[in-house]
Amino acid sequence: MVKPFLMASPIANSKIHEKAMEMAMKLALSEAQRFIGATSPNPPVGAALLDQEGNVLALGAHRRAGKPHAEICALDLWHANNHFRAGA
Repeated sequence: MVKPFLMASPIANSKIHEKAMEMAMKLALSEAQRFIGATSPNPPVGAALLDQEGNVLALGAHRRAGKPHAEICALDLWHANNHFRAGA
């Protein structure tokens, strides 16, 4: 069973919120599906990190048992990308 994880923050416009959450859920599920069978005994989990406008900032997945969980992977990717941009 694939489990999506959404890091939700308040999004001002409810129509944007609905669309953003639907898109984020699909992306999180897709990310999790890439690791089916690799995370046992844990389920594969995907995470989507969004900004307040509903834009996807980062995606993450739990890749292997004993490794960081999806939400940590998404935050780490976002952090690494922001440091890269700041240094450019």
